[in-house]
Amino acid sequence: VKLLGAGGAGVTFTYCRGQHEAGNLARCIREQGWPIDFFQLDVTNPESSVVNHYRDMPAPTHLYYFATPHIFDGQKGRFAKPLFDVFSQHYVHGLWRTFAALDSMGARPAYIFYPGTIASDDPPPEMMEYVAAKAAGEAICRILHLHYGVTVDCPHLPRMATDQTVSIYPTPNSDPLPILLKLLSQAPSRQV
Repeated sequence: VKLLGAGGAGVTFTYCRGQHEAGNLARCIREQGWPIDFFQLDVTNPESSVVNHYRDMPAPTHLYYFATPHIFDGQKGRFAKPLFDVFSQHYVHGLWRTFAALDSMGARPAYIFYPGTIASDDPPPEMMEYVAAKAAGEAICRILHLHYGVTVDCPHLPRMATDQTVSIYPTPNSDPLPILLKLLSQAPSRQV
């Protein structure tokens, strides 16, 4: 969100939980003089939030889809359908329903950034559900591109330092700033 704002985009971001943190982020960005808006969105049921927010607002031209549940809940050598369903609700159904809600209002985004995962390239046995759901989300992205004309970017991101990857164990995490800055600078430049 900060990188897009610094690059001159008019940004609307969403959050599911953490209204206070979202407000602090918006305040930080406004202090820089960058336009920012935000609203609560649960991607497992996005329709009413999307319609209510964009009823009187300009629709986004870009959708950066970073919605995710906790990702490290799998068990090695076991595929748990309930966990796969949780991931699918976020990475597959949530993406489709968010896109469909915008499209139903005549606000189809021209560009979608859907972060894939490097775990898809060498799947860890304890992350089968996560990898399978992310792959299904990438399939939805291909459909959106082929049948709806949306430009879609699904880079397989390396493990980066985020609130999900913080650990007391020594684990290599890449700095997200240069990775995301490079990817965002390659995206078409319009309102987000």
